[in-house]
Amino acid sequence: MSQRIPPPVWRVLLDLNVFVAYVLGLSKGRTDTAAQFLVQCVRDGSCALGPLQLVVSWGMLNRLEVVLMRLGYDPVASKGFAEAVAELARLGPFQEFPSVTLGGMGVVALKDEEDAHVLGTAVAGRARILITANFKDFDAELLRLVPGLVGEIKRPDHDLLVAHPKIAARWFREGNIDFR
Repeated sequence: MSQRIPPPVWRVLLDLNVFVAYVLGLSKGRTDTAAQFLVQCVRDGSCALGPLQLVVSWGMLNRLEVVLMRLGYDPVASKGFAEAVAELARLGPFQEFPSVTLGGMGVVALKDEEDAHVLGTAVAGRARILITANFKDFDAELLRLVPGLVGEIKRPDHDLLVAHPKIAARWFREGNIDFR
């Protein structure tokens, strides 16, 4: 009798710009954008690749709330959305709470503090994929696989793919990571 081996859980970090694109898309009546699809996959806890666990930090959630308010969203709604994102992490296969990611560890060599925090959270949370529309912000750390769309950050004990939302959405739909 053979036993079925469950697929690995894909630990993913959606950069704040993905969540903001999700909110903006909803407010403009858009449907089936890459951001909406990615958030839906995280909400479902799975995609064609297998189970998904959202990696996020409290610092990212606080920043998300501030960005939404700066865009004119109601403070209560902004706080509620950030709390909903935190809940997505708690509902994932590992049921993890958002992490507390401390700065100043020397792990990340990015000039922008916010991007360094996002990358630090991805590394500390052992994310396998960081999805961002601001690909160029991570260029200093990337081994470019497809310029402007897919890169990889190699650490001695952890490799991290960095992908544009449109590329990641294709991977999540098709169940295949490719570099075309």
